[in-house]
Amino acid sequence: GDRQHRAAAKSEETATMSRGGFSPYDFNGGTVLAIAGPDFAVIAADTRMSTGYSILSRNMSKMNQIGPRTIMASSGCQTDVVTLASQLKIKHQMYQHRTGKPMSTPSVAQMLSTTLYYKRFFPYEAAASRRRRTRAVVMRFFKKLSFFVLLFFSVTWCRRCVFLSFFFPVRPSIRHGRTDLFVVLAPAEPGRARPKASLTIVLLSASDSRYYAFNVLAGVADGKGAVYSYDAIGSFERVPFSATGSGQSYVVPLLDNILCHKNRQDAPPDLTVDNVVKIVKEAFVGAGERDIYTGDKVEILVITDGAIDKQVFNLKKD
Repeated sequence: GDRQHRAAAKSEETATMSRGGFSPYDFNGGTVLAIAGPDFAVIAADTRMSTGYSILSRNMSKMNQIGPRTIMASSGCQTDVVTLASQLKIKHQMYQHRTGKPMSTPSVAQMLSTTLYYKRFFPYEAAASRRRRTRAVVMRFFKKLSFFVLLFFSVTWCRRCVFLSFFFPVRPSIRHGRTDLFVVLAPAEPGRARPKASLTIVLLSASDSRYYAFNVLAGVADGKGAVYSYDAIGSFERVPFSATGSGQSYVVPLLDNILCHKNRQDAPPDLTVDNVVKIVKEAFVGAGERDIYTGDKVEILVITDGAIDKQVFNLKKD
């Protein structure tokens, strides 16, 4: 719940390089949820992508179809979400080529768990502090070399080079399987004399980076609706419903009250497709009223054994 996002925020803060405010990650907001029905599952996500107080896109889908009846919805850093979905689709395709059949929803759930757990380490923490050493290699050199000499060697030695400005904490996209060279032109450390140009070279292996993505998986297993909830490093469980993202704290209490019915004396609602879709819409309307990162539209997918039906529901635009 909130502990998961506090831990993620703490990790992002730890990963921020004090010299220049560099961080390889960004939280792009949004809310995703899924509800398991008797013989179906409903999964939904809003389409707003933000950073800080800026809206980057009003029509960015957070859904990815992994199998014929399995959908993953993710919030977090959009570049990591795209990379994670790409890796899962490749693994699913390899499985299908080997076995001649697609993965079941429980198999996709396990594959997502192992993929996240394999990436559980966080090498960028070494760049955040000299005292913390991980597998990332942090080198500081070329303090007095000119910008053009640095550019020449960077392009020669590295496949891709990202130059960051003196004061702006740019968050570059992280691609799987590459080694990127981040050149950070940063101010001096507190308590030390400030050089004319303090250059920090950070050589990071993107193939080792942890996915900054928070996921919900939904599908149909053995004729019943299945929903799986995950933390950032792959621990998961099958649950009646799950929600994550920036609006999680507004959605989960509502679903606890309506679906779990633990402290109510009236009869629980009949979980038909129409009722569940109505609950999903109400949950997103409520989250959108309080969460500035949730809005614009909601994509609602109803997963059954026979098909996947899509609905779009409009939310507030501000």
